Amino acid sequence: MTTAKKYLEALEEVYLVFQVLTHSAKPKEILRQARKLYPIDLGLLSALSLKSTQAPRPRGVHGR
Repeated sequence: MTTAKKYLEALEEVYLVFQVLTHSAKPKEILRQARKLYPIDLGLLSALSLKSTQAPRPRGVHGR
């Protein structure tokens, strides 16, 4: 088992993410296609995210 799979299992065990299989009438396609990964708590995801979601504030006339 790869390290990435171990991390995903750990995240699922503590209910931070869940995986969803793609829908298909053909069982082979379900196994072949990638699973989608969804966070349980979007607030926690944005708090832990490395990207800033706030735009920088424009400076006033006097640079304050």
